[in-house]
Amino acid sequence: MKLIGSLIVLGFILVLSPYLWGEAERRRSDEIDVPRLVESLRQMEGGSPDKEGGEWCVSLGVWKDRAPGWFYSDSRNPVKCREVASRQIKWLIEQLGANGIRPTVERIAHSWRYGLDSYLLTRKTGDYGRRCANLYESD
Repeated sequence: MKLIGSLIVLGFILVLSPYLWGEAERRRSDEIDVPRLVESLRQMEGGSPDKEGGEWCVSLGVWKDRAPGWFYSDSRNPVKCREVASRQIKWLIEQLGANGIRPTVERIAHSWRYGLDSYLLTRKTGDYGRRCANLYESD
C-alpha cells in the first residue's frame, strides 16, 4: 500500500514538474532589469557619445531594425541611443524565449555583442557575457 502511495506521489511530481519548472524559468527571465542591463552594456561597450552608434556602439543594422524613421546620426543622442539599446535587449529576450532558451544576462550580453545567431549556434557564452553579468550584479 505504501508503494502505491509513493508511486502516486511520484507520478504527480513527474507530471507537474515540467509545468512548475517552466513557471520558475519564466519568472526568472521576467526578472531581468532592462534599464540596469542597458547601463551594464554601456559600460562594457565604452563607446563615445560623439560618434555614430553612441555609447552602446549600436550598429547601423540594429538601429534600422529598432528605430525605423530615426537617422543613424541620431545615435549620438544619448536618450535615443539608450531607447534603441533597450528595444534591442527586449527583442533579444523575446527571441531567446521563442527559441526555447531562458534569457539570462550572460546570454543576452553575448547575443548583443556577437549576434543572436552566434549564441543560437553554439549555446555558449564567453568572457564578454560573464563580465557584463558581473557588472549587472554589482551595480
